[in-house]
Amino acid sequence: METLLIFAATGVAAGLLAGLFGLGAGWANVPVFNLLMGAPLKLSVGTSGLVLSVIDTSAAWIYLHSGAVLPMLVAPSIIGVMLGAKIGVRLLSVAPAAKVRSTVLVLLVLAGGRALLKGLGIWP
Repeated sequence: METLLIFAATGVAAGLLAGLFGLGAGWANVPVFNLLMGAPLKLSVGTSGLVLSVIDTSAAWIYLHSGAVLPMLVAPSIIGVMLGAKIGVRLLSVAPAAKVRSTVLVLLVLAGGRALLKGLGIWP
């Protein structure tokens, strides 16, 4: 129960930052699952992907119902994401946890740096 409260609180914090800076909350899920909840890294990555897909799907309905979705862009994107996910799952099953951790850290630093530069008006 205590772990769920910690995750809910960190989820609120991640959502707040995501709303303020226009970021997705995925940057926060993996560290929360792994470091705060003690889940193995590969399990954290997979769980984060599932959580984000549910959240993003619910958000997509808003755009779909308002007519703000361009099918010509969506169809190729879905195909690319599905192919990338299949490749990613196969790589994740054979990749050492240390390599996954370093990749996640590099991506977090790049995303954070981009957000910081964008917030300062340096990045377009």
